[in-house]
Amino acid sequence: TSITIPDSVTNIGESAFELSSLKSIELPTSVTIISPRTFYEADDLKSVTFGNDVTDIGELTFFNAKKLTSIIPNSVTTIGNDAFNYTDNLESITIPDSVTIGSNAFNIISTNSTVYVIDKSESVTFEQFKYIFNNTTSGHGTITYVDMNTFTTFIHKNDIDVFNINIIDELT
Repeated sequence: TSITIPDSVTNIGESAFELSSLKSIELPTSVTIISPRTFYEADDLKSVTFGNDVTDIGELTFFNAKKLTSIIPNSVTTIGNDAFNYTDNLESITIPDSVTIGSNAFNIISTNSTVYVIDKSESVTFEQFKYIFNNTTSGHGTITYVDMNTFTTFIHKNDIDVFNINIIDELT
């Protein structure tokens, strides 16, 4: 099952799709808030297309959405506690460095995740963002961070930065 939300909707209500068999959803740019538990235990949810104006993702929003593989909420400013907890297949996350992340927000995600960090804040360094994000995960597996501003990649494995790669020219 897939659904497209009409442009007139600004807030997806609490528990709106909780325990649903929804497979994909497209959120229009009018949606700015995704309330707590909206997709709680939506086991079949694979794809969420975010509009450009989503700023808040509530607590437990995607909790246990085990088939979700990718999220790209580049306008988000707040991610609630446990928002993506137990999203075992979540491998690709694009997120601004200025986001406020609740506790355990990305706990138990894919053991080989890539986090694409968009530089939006002059006051938050890439290192600070990595520290904040690492504190919201269980620390198992490997997280690859890609700084989209400097094209620097850091491999983070079990609380250790393994190596970094700086891309300074086109790869041929």
